[in-house]
Parts: sequence; C-alpha cells; structure tokens
Amino acid sequence: MEQDSDILVTGSNSGLGKYCVRHFNGAGLSRQTNFEDIIQRAAVKPYRAIIHCAFNAKPDISSSKLYDFLNDTVLLTQKLIKVPHQKFIFISSADVYPKTTAVHTEDEVINLDEVRNVYGIAKLISESIIQNETANSLILRTTALLGEDARKNSLIKILTQDSIKLTLASQSSFNYILHQDVANFITKSLAENLTGIYNLAASSVVTLGEINQHYQKQVEFGDYHYVSGDISNKKVCQVSPSFDKSSLETIKQFMSTMHDVMPA
Repeated sequence: MEQDSDILVTGSNSGLGKYCVRHFNGAGLSRQTNFEDIIQRAAVKPYRAIIHCAFNAKPDISSSKLYDFLNDTVLLTQKLIKVPHQKFIFISSADVYPKTTAVHTEDEVINLDEVRNVYGIAKLISESIIQNETANSLILRTTALLGEDARKNSLIKILTQDSIKLTLASQSSFNYILHQDVANFITKSLAENLTGIYNLAASSVVTLGEINQHYQKQVEFGDYHYVSGDISNKKVCQVSPSFDKSSLETIKQFMSTMHDVMPA
C-alpha cells in the first residue's frame, strides 16, 4: 500500500476498486491490509477521500454465514467512517431499488420490505450510516459495471466464448456502465465537492438476447428472467454527459478498449 497517497480505496484486489487504485494512484485496502496501519497514517494526515468499493455481493446468505456477511458490509462501513478523512464516497448499487416498473430516482423513499435481496438491504443500511455519521459524503448507486478488472459475468461469457449455456433467460435486461466513467465522475465530484446520492446508469437497458444477436454468438439461454429496473440517470448526466448513452453503446465502447483481450 502506498502510504503517501491521499486517497484510500477499499476492495482494491478486483473490479472497480482495483481500477480506482490505478486511476487515483490510491492506497489500496484489501483483506490482507493491516487496518491499524491505515488508522495510524490517517491520524497524522487524514485522507482527502475514502472510496469504499468493497462489499460482499453473495446472493444467498444463510444464518451460519450472516455475521461474516455483516462484517464484510455494514460493520466494515462503520469501521471505515472512523478513519480520518475529508470526503467519504460509497459505491452503492441500483439493487437498493424495488424491482417495479416505476422509474427510480435518487429522492425515492425506499421500503426495505420491497428490496429484492439482502445485498440491497445491506447497501441501504450502509448508506444510512454514512449519511448520518459523516460530514461530507457522496453515494453512487451503480448499475452493472464493465472494465478490464470486472468479474466474469454472463455478458463477459457471451463476448468471450462462441458457445455457452446460461441460466439466465434471453429477455433478461441489464444496465451497463464503465469503470472509467465512474472514476471520471468521482474525479469531478472531488473537484466540485459534490455530495448526496447519484444514480450512475446508462440511458437504457439491453437484453442478453439483443447482445447475443448483435455479436452473433451461439448461446443456450435458461429460464431465469432478471430485470434490472428503470434507473433514472438524468441527475448524473447533468454533471457528466458520458453517462448519456445506451447500454449497448457502453458495451461497444468497452469492447473497443479491450481489443487486445477479447475479439471485437
């Protein structure tokens, strides 16, 4: 970990966290990091920002694993907000919204009984902790993330393999955004001291069937129909027009930057 960096990034071993460490030349916090070192460094010089990306995203949590899940989510957030900092940026998720046909905006009051899974509920609880116990915070409710460090999800499998079998139905819809667009928005938010909640989402969704047809792949689809929901991106587009594109346009941009890794 770079001790002289003024930005601390959690979840630095993969995904958006790994990307942000490179983008901001940040200090990475992972499971292997000594948390006491973080505290001692910040006591001398508070971090300009903490970008909290780490979160346990396992979909099914049993009672036997509940404490481990809470330790990786809510309890970790409580520990991090005590680290001296100037700004706290939390990577939340659009999964906090109920799976309804309504357009979801940042000022929506969310009933926890309507949230689809425990992951979304844990994100909402962490949001509440941050909003009530930090002086300067930014909450980013992201949709599905694409970048060179992204996990190998159904989309990546479609793009990288000629013939695959999925459990998801072809009508399953997703909203895709890029790591680089998220990082660029965070850069802007630090420069302009943006606060509050922002949905980071593309302007429209795309189905796996449409992706399969566009890239002419051979995919055997399953029966599980996932719906990403209608997430408004009007607020973020006013600040960062790079989000004003469709999910398919986002995928094409992702593919153009990954030509050395995946076939275009």
